[in-house]
Amino acid sequence: MNDILKSVYSYLAGKNIAGGKIYPEIIPQDTDLPAIAYTQTNCNRDSALQKDTGFARINLQFNCYSDTFASARALGKQIISALQDYKGNMNGSDIQAIFIRNEYITTGTLKQSYDTERFTSVIETEIQFMEE
Repeated sequence: MNDILKSVYSYLAGKNIAGGKIYPEIIPQDTDLPAIAYTQTNCNRDSALQKDTGFARINLQFNCYSDTFASARALGKQIISALQDYKGNMNGSDIQAIFIRNEYITTGTLKQSYDTERFTSVIETEIQFMEE
């Protein structure tokens, strides 16, 4: 069984989105923008009477950071283009479907940048996959 987060990371890194600067949770301090941080917000697994079915739904949030509104929005659109309606083998993970659940732009201080404000395109996804 492959780790779904590793599969998604490898898939997106292979598309060279944000120059490959895609990180779990927090972007390292002093990383040049644009960059992306992804976070698992939850994961639900389906069960039958006797055992788990192996079917899971994970929600991932992608925070796409950049210095300008247009660049942050373009980065978010690249994530959407790469993931929306994907189905099949993603680096060893059996993806049943990927849905874009929400998209918005915000400004604010990055968790890893203590002195400046940036634009952030937030993409919220649901990935349905088989764990077994």
